[in-house]
Amino acid sequence: MVDQPAEASKPPLVLGRYRLGAQLGQGGMGRVHAAADTRLPGRKVAVKTLVLPDVAPDMKAQLTERFKREPEILSLIKHKHVVGVLDHGCDADGTLYLVTELLEGDNLNQHLHARGEPFPIAQAADLALELCAGIEACHANGVIHRDLKPDNVFLVKAQAGSGLEVKIIDFGLAKGQHAQRITRAGIVPGTIRFFSPEQAAGDEATEQSDQYSLALCLYFCLTGHEPYDQLQGNPMELIRAISSGEFPRPSGYRELPPSLEAIVLRAMHREPARRFPAVRDLGQALWPFAGAAHQELWRSEYGPDAERLPAPPPAAAGTAIPAEGAGASSWWQRLRRRRR
Repeated sequence: MVDQPAEASKPPLVLGRYRLGAQLGQGGMGRVHAAADTRLPGRKVAVKTLVLPDVAPDMKAQLTERFKREPEILSLIKHKHVVGVLDHGCDADGTLYLVTELLEGDNLNQHLHARGEPFPIAQAADLALELCAGIEACHANGVIHRDLKPDNVFLVKAQAGSGLEVKIIDFGLAKGQHAQRITRAGIVPGTIRFFSPEQAAGDEATEQSDQYSLALCLYFCLTGHEPYDQLQGNPMELIRAISSGEFPRPSGYRELPPSLEAIVLRAMHREPARRFPAVRDLGQALWPFAGAAHQELWRSEYGPDAERLPAPPPAAAGTAIPAEGAGASSWWQRLRRRRR
């Protein structure tokens, strides 16, 4: 006779409602499981639980407050390209949890590495327009993501057709317009290699910072490289390069229309005031490069029927980007010379 598994060996329940299944991922402060809603049979969800690292008590308090804030921020944003929040609460043992729609697919980083080559220009522009729409919805509701990067851009099967569509995830570092500051002065949350120049300088992230990060994701889609991927082992050099706006032009990796490259470089300008006035303006600039279906879909928002782009502000002295990048003394030029 075979012993039946003990009741305690079954996957745990969160508040007696969500039965946890396979672990989907784990970050510095959270663990994500696929789960089933036991009150609504057949409904699959994702449950993120807070897992605190071994840090000082005041830092644990900050991380806990961030986790509590995430569902509040997500509830402000109802958009097809932003992950939807379904529930949140605290288990009987004190475990905080957040329930979202279950996404099936890969994040942008995983997908592009598995693909082994950059996206075609039209597909990269399609995904960038969806990112623009999702981030624009965040900004319209007073939310700054602050941690937009390829790992936080999830690609799922499109609802129509056989393509992919974007879902922006992980709002753990996001900031609401009226939210109380919970980060200590002088500490900038986020992942260094995806910082905007102002974040690298220790300043608060703004809507312009999200625009920079969105353009960085587009750079990644078009080239298969992060702008600073060769400096990851040298944090001081990385911060210096980000602050000075030194990175290889996208056309150094593949042939691109000069006008498209100019859009990417403008959105990633080291001076926030030299970027597009808003993410919507970036979307309008990218619209002509999208595929026919996406041009039609976003025609009223980003196409000819949308408001015209304002003229860019005049360049301040010394802010223009040279034709060969940031200059012969830039870090990647020095790296190339060392490898010869």
